[in-house]
Amino acid sequence: FYKGNIYNVSNKQVNDFQTGDDMVAYTDAGGMHVFYAGKNYDLNGFAPDFYQVADSMLIYYNPGYFSVFNKGKSSVLANFMPTEYAIDNNTLTYVDTQGGLNAFYNDETYQLSTFDKLIGCRLTGNAVWYSTATVYNKVFLRGKTY
Repeated sequence: FYKGNIYNVSNKQVNDFQTGDDMVAYTDAGGMHVFYAGKNYDLNGFAPDFYQVADSMLIYYNPGYFSVFNKGKSSVLANFMPTEYAIDNNTLTYVDTQGGLNAFYNDETYQLSTFDKLIGCRLTGNAVWYSTATVYNKVFLRGKTY
């Protein structure tokens, strides 16, 4: 049921699902799918190793492909599954294999820190606060760093 209409999103048995704002991600015998804003998208022909929905954002991982689905578009972000990540208000932050902090916002990826040791970070809404060993108290907000 979406905005007064009933949709049949799969003719196969759904194995599992997660919901968000205007979004339902699910797996069935045909793979990974997402129903978003009234349309169904087929993402993979098989279920991912991991997926999570938050707000209107879906992140998912298949070996070698850490991907995001946001605003009707799927993008590969990295070739590994981050061990540290956060999602809030359609913003994703994640730490890469070198310890650098990255942010995905509005269909773009931003490298917030590189080899400089990340001391801490916090994502609240669209705002990312972070500090490194040499740069203290930076804020990333809607595509800009302050």
